[in-house]
Amino acid sequence: MKSIAERHLDGAAKTLTLTISPAWKRTLANMAIEFVNDGGNVKSFMGVLKQSELAELENSGEIFGFWGKKMLPQIFKWDDKSKMLISGSMDELELLSKRKDFLKSELKLDDVIVVSSEESTDQSGRINSAMPLSPTIIYA
Repeated sequence: MKSIAERHLDGAAKTLTLTISPAWKRTLANMAIEFVNDGGNVKSFMGVLKQSELAELENSGEIFGFWGKKMLPQIFKWDDKSKMLISGSMDELELLSKRKDFLKSELKLDDVIVVSSEESTDQSGRINSAMPLSPTIIYA
C-alpha cells in the first residue's frame, strides 16, 4: 500500500495517519453482530436500529444509510475472530497508538499519527471510510 501511495505522492511517504472509525460505527457493528448471533434475520435489523439510541443521534440519517450500504455487507465478511474483537473490549485507538514506533520503524517513516474520527481534522472526506478493525490509512 505504501508503494502505491508513493506513486501518487511523487516521492517517499513521510507520514502515515491511521484514523479509527467513530464510536457509533463500533456500536452499530456490535448491535448487528449480537442481533445475528441471537438468531435475528439481518433484513429486519433496520427496525431494531430505528428503535436504538443510534436513531436519536444527530447523524442518524448517515447511520441508517451506512448500515444499508456498508455495514450490512460487512457483517457477512467478518470472520468469527473479527466479530469477537469488535464485540470485545479492544480499544483500537489505544492498541495502534502503542504500536506507532513499530509501524514507523517497519515502514521507514518520519511519523505515524493515530487519531479517532471524532478528533481528526482531515477535511478530505477520506476518514469516512474507516470501519471497526479497518482504520483509514493516509500516507503523506
